[in-house]
Parts: sequence; structure tokens; C-alpha cells
Amino acid sequence: MLRTIVATVSSGSNVLIRMTALMAKSAIRIESLHMQRSNTQENISRISMLVDVENERQTARYVNQLDRLVDVISVADMT
Repeated sequence: MLRTIVATVSSGSNVLIRMTALMAKSAIRIESLHMQRSNTQENISRISMLVDVENERQTARYVNQLDRLVDVISVADMT
């Protein structure tokens, strides 16, 4: 099942590594990944991910884990 997850993050050098490592642990496959710096706020980026998950429970668990990461400001399942 494909789901779209969008996160607003601090533009640190390791935030993307932490997010993808968390996906690898959860056996979530990335179909598409896009990261863009904010035009209005300095040091803030938006990450949009299209991920392949088994069910909605796995998505909710992953979003919750992402929300606990230090550099993540907000995260939501936009599907």
C-alpha cells in the first residue's frame, strides 16, 4: 500500500540519514523522496516521501517514531 508522508524538519546534515535508517529498521520501502528548503524560514526543510507499507498500522507506527526524532518539527500521513 502506497502512502505519502510529509515532514517538516530542521535542515541538519543528519536528519535524512536518521529518517531513512528508521525506515530500513521497519522494512519500509521508499518509492519516492523529495527534500526542499523552506523559502520563508531559514534552516527549515520539507521532506515528502512516498512509501510502500503493509498496512495503516505500520504507517501510524512509523509516523509516531519519526515525530520523536530530534530534528523533526512535524510529520503527517497525507494519504
